[in-house]
Formats: sequence, C-alpha cells, structure tokens
Amino acid sequence: MNIFNKLFFWWLKPIFFREKHKSLDVDDLHNVLPEFSSKSLGDRLERGLLPFTLRLLIWHFDPRSDSTTQDACLCAVALLAMIVLQAMVGHHSVAGRKEVGMRISIAISSLVHRKILRLSISSSNEFNTGSIINILSNDVAKFEDVCMFWHYVWVLPIQGIVMAYFIWNNVGVSSLAGILFLVIQTVPVQKHLAKVTAKIRAKVASKTDERVRLMSEIVRGIRVIKMYAWEKPFENLVFLARRYEVDAIAVKSYMRGVSAATSVFAESTSMFFIIMTYVLLGNTLEASVVYSVAQYFSMIKVMITVFYPRALSSAAEARVSLKRIEDFLFLDEVDLKMNLEDVKKRNGSARIIIEDLSASWSRSTTKQVLQNINMKISAAELCILAGPTGSGKSTLLKTILGELQVNSGQIKVDGQVSYASQEPWLFAGTVKNNILFGQDYDKEKYDRVVSACALKNDFESLLNGDETYVGDRGAMLSGGQCARVNLARAIYRDADIYLIDDALAAVDSKVGKFVFDNCINGLLKEKIKILITHNSQYFQEADQIIVINNGQIDYSGTFSHLIDYRLLELPQHTSSPVVNKTPLKDESSIQNGLELKFTENKSTKVMIDEKDKLLKSKRLSTSSMCWRYFRAGGSIFALLCLVLNFVLAQASVTGCDYWLAHWIKQEESQVKTHTNNSSVSIELRFALYVFAGLLLASVIMWTASSLFYYKICMTASRKLHNQMFSCLLKSPMRFYDINPSGRILNRFSKDIGLVDETLPTTTLDALQVLLKIIGVSIQVLIINWWSIVPMIIMSTSCWKLKNVYLPTAQNIKRLESKAKSPVYSHINSTMSGLATIRSAEAQEKMKAEFDSLQNVHTSAHYLNIVSSSAFGFYIDILSVSLLAFVVFCFIILKDSNTFAGIVGLAITQILMLYGSVQYGLRQTTEMMTQMISVERIFQFTSLEQEGPFETNDNNILSKNWPQNGQIKFDRLSLKYSDEDELVLKDINLSVRPGEKIGVVGRTGTGKSSLISALFRLVNSDGSIFIDDIDIKKIGLHDLRSRISIIPQDPVLFTATLRTNLDPAQKYNDDIIWQALEDVELKSKFNTLDHQIENGGNNLSTGQKQLLCLARVIMAKNKILILDEATANVDLSTDEIIQKTIRMRFSNCTIITIAHRLNTILDSDKILVIHQGEAVEFNTPQNLLQLKDGYFSNIMNCIL
Repeated sequence: MNIFNKLFFWWLKPIFFREKHKSLDVDDLHNVLPEFSSKSLGDRLERGLLPFTLRLLIWHFDPRSDSTTQDACLCAVALLAMIVLQAMVGHHSVAGRKEVGMRISIAISSLVHRKILRLSISSSNEFNTGSIINILSNDVAKFEDVCMFWHYVWVLPIQGIVMAYFIWNNVGVSSLAGILFLVIQTVPVQKHLAKVTAKIRAKVASKTDERVRLMSEIVRGIRVIKMYAWEKPFENLVFLARRYEVDAIAVKSYMRGVSAATSVFAESTSMFFIIMTYVLLGNTLEASVVYSVAQYFSMIKVMITVFYPRALSSAAEARVSLKRIEDFLFLDEVDLKMNLEDVKKRNGSARIIIEDLSASWSRSTTKQVLQNINMKISAAELCILAGPTGSGKSTLLKTILGELQVNSGQIKVDGQVSYASQEPWLFAGTVKNNILFGQDYDKEKYDRVVSACALKNDFESLLNGDETYVGDRGAMLSGGQCARVNLARAIYRDADIYLIDDALAAVDSKVGKFVFDNCINGLLKEKIKILITHNSQYFQEADQIIVINNGQIDYSGTFSHLIDYRLLELPQHTSSPVVNKTPLKDESSIQNGLELKFTENKSTKVMIDEKDKLLKSKRLSTSSMCWRYFRAGGSIFALLCLVLNFVLAQASVTGCDYWLAHWIKQEESQVKTHTNNSSVSIELRFALYVFAGLLLASVIMWTASSLFYYKICMTASRKLHNQMFSCLLKSPMRFYDINPSGRILNRFSKDIGLVDETLPTTTLDALQVLLKIIGVSIQVLIINWWSIVPMIIMSTSCWKLKNVYLPTAQNIKRLESKAKSPVYSHINSTMSGLATIRSAEAQEKMKAEFDSLQNVHTSAHYLNIVSSSAFGFYIDILSVSLLAFVVFCFIILKDSNTFAGIVGLAITQILMLYGSVQYGLRQTTEMMTQMISVERIFQFTSLEQEGPFETNDNNILSKNWPQNGQIKFDRLSLKYSDEDELVLKDINLSVRPGEKIGVVGRTGTGKSSLISALFRLVNSDGSIFIDDIDIKKIGLHDLRSRISIIPQDPVLFTATLRTNLDPAQKYNDDIIWQALEDVELKSKFNTLDHQIENGGNNLSTGQKQLLCLARVIMAKNKILILDEATANVDLSTDEIIQKTIRMRFSNCTIITIAHRLNTILDSDKILVIHQGEAVEFNTPQNLLQLKDGYFSNIMNCIL
C-alpha cells in the first residue's frame, strides 16, 4: 500500500464501489493483518496554533487594524492548511488508537479461550458459560474504549497549560474566572462519577452474567420448557433479571446524560464568567479577543468535558472488566502433567495402577468424592465399572484423565488415553469431522471404525453420507446417534487405554452386542478398556469387574465371584438401556443410523442458506428501525415533548452565541462612529442579565432533555429485550434445531449490550451535533445569506458521501455481528466438551479453530474502524471547503459595513461545523450502523410463532380435563418441514383410559415423533383426540400442562431446588416434600432452597431423573409419557422409578418408549412402529405368538 492510499484511505475504494452492485459477504473481507501497529501523534499540541491564526485573521476586519488583504489571505491559507493537516493526522490517530484497543481485545479473548481449555471441572461450574460470553461480548470492548480516550488524561494538563497561556495573553487575569470555573464544574464531578461508574459497572456485569447464564440454560432446555408449559414462569424469571440489570444501567445512563448536557453548556458558562470579569474590570469587548478566546475554550472544552470524562469512565469500567477477567484467569486449572505428560507409554506395556487414591473436585474443598481406591489393570484387559447412579464411576474415569484433584495416593497411567464421555459431545460440523476430530484421514482405518460402531450402512442411507451436518451440540441427531459418533471418535484415535463411559446405554441390545463384539472385543481387543455399564449381560466378558458405591470400591474381582454379590439381582440377559432410537437389525442392514430430526439430507451450505434466508427476509429500513426503537421507549406525545425540549435547549445555546455577537457589534459601532460611552454601564448590566438568563435556560433545558432522553432509551431497551425473548419462547422447535446457540445468545449479549449502552450515547451525540449544525447554519445565513449556496453544495456532497458510505458500513456491521456468533458457539461447545478435548489432546486444534473464527470477526471489525475514519476525513475536507469559501468571501468583499464581530461569529461558527459536521455525520452513520443490532433484535420479534396458547372460548376445557386419559390417533401423519419425507404415516389406533402402552421400534422409525405430535411440538396432519377432544382445538399451554412427561435427558437449571421442581409456584412445601419422599430423595436435601449448580452438575444422572419424576408426581395428570426415562440410570434407580410409577400412576394412561424391554413387558399393549407406520399394536402375549412378527423378532435378539 503506497503512502497516498494510506493517507487518503483510498485502499477502501473497492469495498465501497463493490457495495453498489453486490452486498458484502465474508469472502469480501481482507485477510486479517498479522500485526496492528499504532503510533502516538501530537495532534492536540498542533491545534494550539489555530486560535492564534484565527485572531490575526479576525483582526483584519477590526476598524483599528492596518493589515492588508494579502496578509489576510496568508492567514486564511495558513488556517485552512492547519485544519487539513489536523484532519489527516487526527483521523489516522483515532484509527490507530482503535486498532490498539482491538489488538488488546483480541489478545484477551484468545487468552480467555486458552484458559477455558485448562479449567478444572469445579472451576467450569463456578464460572458458567453466560459469564464467559459476557466477558467476550462486553468486558473486552471496554479496553477499546479506554485505548481510545485514556491518553487524554496526560494530554489534558499539557493542552490546558498551553490554552491557559494563550487565553491569559488575550484577556489577562479575567481568564482565571473562566478556566477555574470550567475545571471546578467538570474535573471533580467527573472523578466522582468515574468512581460511581466503576461500582455500577461491577453491578451491571454481575446482573448481565446472571441473565445471559439463564438465557443459555433456557436455550439448552427449551424442549423440556415447552413440554412442561413453563414458558411463562421462565419468561418472568428472565424479565425479573432484565429489570434488575436495566435499573443498574439506567443509573449509569443518567450520569452520562448529565455529563453530555455539561459538555454543551460548559463552554458558554465559562465564557460568561470570563466576559463578565473582563468587562467589569473596565475592558471593552473586541471581536478578535472574544472569538479567539472562544476558540481556545472550544478546544479545551471538548477535552475537559467530553474526552476527559470518557477517559475516566472508560478507565473505571475497564478496571472492573479487568478484575472480572483476572478472577476468571486465576480459577483452578487441571493438572496438565497428570493429564498429558505422565501418560506416555513406557517399555511397550500399557497399564493403570491406582494405589490408596482419594480425590476431590478441587483444592478448595475437603469433601472426598473418591476414597481408598486401589486397582490395577494390565494390557489387553477389559475392566467393567458397575454400581449405583452417583456412586463415583464417571468420577473415577475423570480422575484417571487428570480432571480431579488427587489428595492422597497415586495414579500411574502408562500409555495414551482415549475417552468417550457419558453425555455425547459433538460440535457443529459434519459427522466425518466429528469422528476425525483433527486426526489425519486414513480411509482403511476410518472404514473399520465406522463398521465396528455400526455406522457404515447408516451413512449409505443418507444423501450426504458422513458429510451430513450434525448441527450445534449435535442438534440434528438424536441422543443415541450422537453417542455412537462420540464413541467412533474415541475409537478412531490411536491409544493404549480406552475409557468408555456408559456408551452402550445408547443402543439397543442387538446393536449393543454388535458394538461390544466388533468394537470393544474386536478393534480394541489388544487394548486396555474400562467400560462403565449397568447391563449385566456384558459382565461375563470382563477380565475384571469393579463395583463402586459412595466413592469406594465395594467389590473387585471376576464375574464368577460376582454371582453371589448382593448388588447383582437382575437376570443375566437384562436388556440394554437405550437413550435413543438405534436399529435392531444386524450391522449389515442397519438403516438411518444417524436419524436427523428433520431434513436428513441437508448439507451444511444448504442449512446456512436457510438460516440466512430467514434473517434477510426480516430486514428493515433504517428509518423504520429508528422509529420502532424510539416508539418502544415512549408514546408519540412523549417523543414530541422530547424533540421540543431539545429544540428549546439548542435555541437557548444559540441565543447565547447570537447575543454575544450583537453585544460586540454594538461595541464596534461605538468605535466606528466615535460616540461617547456614557450609557455603557446600563447596557452592560442589561447585556449580562440577558446572557445569564439564556445561559441558565440552556443549563436547565439540556440537563432535563438528556435525562428524559435516556429514560426513553432505557425503556426501549427493556421492552425490546422482553419482546424478543417472549417471541423466542413462542417460536417452534424447528427454529432451535437449525439455529446454533451462539447465534441466539449473540442477540442477548452483544446486541442487547450495544442497545443498552452504546446506541443511546451515539444517538445523543448525533442529535446534539445535528442541533448545533442547525443553530450554526441559521446564524451564518443571518450574517451572510449568500452562504446558502456553498452550504447547499456542501450538504448535497455530504449526503451523497453518506449514501456511499452507509450501505457499506451497515453491511460490514452485519458481517461483524454475524462473525461473532460462531465464536460464542465455539465457546459453548468447548465448555461442554472439556474432558473429551483434553483427553484427545486437541487443545491446539481448538485454539486454532477459535483463532480462525476470531480472525474473521477481526477482519470485519478492522474494516469498520478504518471505513469510519475514512468517512470522517472526507467530511472534514468538505467542511474545509465551506470555510474557505466564507473566509475568502469576507476578505474579498470587505467594506465599511463588515464588522469583525460578525466575521468572527461566522468563522468560529463554521469552525464549530468543521469537526462537528464530520463527527455528527459519523455518529449519525454509526448510529444507523448500530441500528443493525436493533434490526437483529426485531428479526427475533418476527419469528414464526406457535399457538394459540390459550384454548378458544368455544372449546373451554373442564378444570380436571382429561378425566379419563383416552387417546385416539386418527390418520396421523407428520413431517418436520415441507421438504422432508413423512416420519409418521397414517397412524390409526386408540388407547383406552388407564392403559399402559409400550412403544418400540428401530432407530428413526418415529417413536419420538409420536411424542412431538402429542405435545404439538411440530405441525401434523390428521387428528389426535384426548377424551374425545381434538388437541388442535386446545391451547398449547392447556394441552401441554395436562400431559406429564419424563424426558430421556433430565434438564435442570441453575436455581434452587424449589424453582427446578415448581417454577410456576403452584404447590406448597408439603406437596413438594412428599414428591421428594416418593422418589426417595427427601434425605438428600435439607431445604427446598438447596442450590442446583450449573444445570445439575452437583447431582448424578439418576438423581436428576428422579427429580423429573418428582415433577410429574406433583402435576397429578391423567396421562404420563416416559421417553427413555430409565436409559441413563442404574438398575436400582430404575427400580425406584418403576415402583413409583406403579404406585402413583396406577389409574393413569402411560405411554412408555423404552429399549429396556423388561420395563414394558408388563404393559397392557405394545405398539411397534416401523418406518413411520404402526405395524403392530396388541398385548405382549399376542405379539410374541407371531413367529415372524416385529416384536417377537426384537425379543429373540436379547434371548
């Protein structure tokens, strides 16, 4: 890039001209610069020459001046040259400071991500995802602000001394009155406000953390929230959190309003005290003196009332943000030496030796989660870990991985370790990428792993095969299929030791046996395997069985010695618990192994195009966005009052300037006509009274207007957030399936943060400058009416320049916002898969992926910075053109009627336009650009909605509906989108009141879709009748609240036990305690205010499932749905659930989806679904008599 392109921002020309023909996309962004260098420039010192040159120019028009026209022209040229130089240096300086801030933000963001990769499990629970996203969206932005303004703290004293010296030379001791008043009314006040701001910032940050955390958990558990009809309680929770947050932000905003008002009238107030002191000391007002002093004060005023307060407030907020970041960076980390360095293979023999081990979650806790653990596993051995839910099995595996704090004893791990987690971890990408996870692609090895994990034929059934996009957190796959891909990733990695945490719970007995034989006892035959399972049919294959209870080993030995063990009470061939729908045929004929919840054959690009189409279709014009934004903050009458207040406030300020010019003109008239000055004392008193009155009016009006304005903005921000969240809750499940969590959380973190704090300030700046420009233009036209010609030319040029810049700037802002969403999704994904990432030694890969995503955002952000500076620079050049026209017109057309006071007023007012015009237009375009965040919020307020939620008046339900629990499916068909094939086809069957129905079928046959249809989570054809009422005529809240469900994945929230069980606060404490007693958890909790941490991480999977059972016990509904409710629990917990259901729901209609066939063999009827059709529906005895029947074939697989 040559010097011309650099100085004049000409390298941006292709970006702006490309926008005329085509909207910008990510491919149009420049590659991120390897380094961002910035140099400190002394532009503020250079500005000290401007008022001196201005005084010489104005003196030329004084009656006592003897300067020539040539002298005046030289002064004018010098004045214009310095302004152009100042513009060039100033805008590059601003861009440079913003680049420094951007570099700091990038570095901190990268450091935060690297810290995440080292967080211990306890630390990840302590600092949740919402807090981390808040750090990356709001806290790091504070460093950009502090870099932009902080250097004014040291520049202010230097410039202040220089300006005070020049002012002293003009008015002598009178200067002290104005300077001292300016300093007193700003510096102490701003220091106090900075301290208060720091306290408020800390409060705001904690409130924002809480809201974003709550939002993250709601997005994660939205399916459960909808099925429980909990939208309203959670809406109230978020609204309450938002109210507390906005209340804290409002205090800071009102302080900003006072500071903004001060910046408007501070100059006039200081000038009033100088002029009053000056004339009372017997001096005569001179235009050259007054307007040069005014220009000095204008410069120092901007410094002391705008930049200095912003520096203090940004520094105060940055300190709070830095403290929050420090708190995060000092969290406990995992022992990387244990996790990586000490697992290297020695002497070619892999082994695990644990001696007298005791471990806890962190160094800060004394509670031992594992005690006195002793075990030894040698090469090629299969060790099965068994025991009750919550006994410490998964904890032991994580301790081997180095995830827990070892307090005593030792662990020796010789060999590389690979790990398959209990809860499948998938990231947004293709199936193939999830399996490879950064490993080199070896086709032969890949095919072996895919086949052993029963995935080969599944890929063949998909149009895109293993290139199928799995979505965020595997949202496009069912839980069981996620588990098999998760297992395949662990197996593909070359290792000596494989830790498999209950992976076979995700498959039925047929596929489970296939995976066990071909994978665990096949591919991994020569490896060490530690398998957690509750299924006793695999025990006899183990070389060693360890039973863990309460963190201790109760039994260690072989299967033959385990027969008489008291915990083993189930038959040898108990069927495998299954989380999701896996196939029941052998591997060579498995179908739909990766069952997509909708549109199985969509590629990544098609999915992205669909999501982009959704957002683009909702795009609004800028004027429409502005109007809707302010209308959300107040009524039309309130907005009219606000506009009137601002107009009157600006009129009072303009009146001060005009009155001063009129006063000086009278003084000059007396000098020109040589009249006596006998009446000066009367005129002086009157002039001071008028000046003081106008000044007092400006102080009152601007302060009131700014406070009123921020009140409207805070109201708008709160309403927009609540409206967006309310619409989000009512959107169908399909929206959550195709949109990653990062995209949703981006709206509720970065966009809302911008609308809360940045947009109101930017808009107020633009409004103040606009009013100033209008006031100045009116004064210039009154003084020199023919200036309207260049003003029209300049206005037209500025407007055209704005039209070139604004569309590009808005598109860049859209790209910047869009590029941030994958960053948040990556953070979410990383936090949920820490153990898997570290066990796979994939930290560097995750770092590279994060940096790549960050670089895309940086490219857009940097382009936003330099394009804004380029726009401001060329606006300044246009302003200089107007100044040149006016100045040379005065010089050329000077006559006896040309007064220095009038010339001084015109030139100083235009100098106010210079800088003000570019700053105002830049802030206006920045405001319009920031309105992209408002547009993105409005997009979410226009999402497709479910409903109606309340039952129509013509179909009022009885209070205890359904009384019987009869269900009838009449020609029910269902597909998830218009492009998809039917997943349920013409289902016709009836369930009598109180019947117990078991539902079985192969993976992808439509079992869970049947539940989705019953809860109306998706639209369907045909009808479902409950107690002879078509559920389509029933409001969603009424329907869903009258049907109970225990989902396959228990969902809890970071809240009290009471809130998790009863967020709607329907039940008293006695009912809640009774429900806990029914599920045998009463002794676990001492109070209902017991805090559930981070979505239930302080509870076992079984305990979480029992809490879900307690929820349905309290509801006492007539219909109960069990969706793989016992898939992830041990046998004893399964027994508790089954016993409680038989006792508490004996008169209820129960529909059970299960792969543990022993749990449904006592059902009244069995429904077999195959390829979306109900192929069998009869009693278990009758179905077993059908030799070639579907159900009998399933039973034969486990016998």
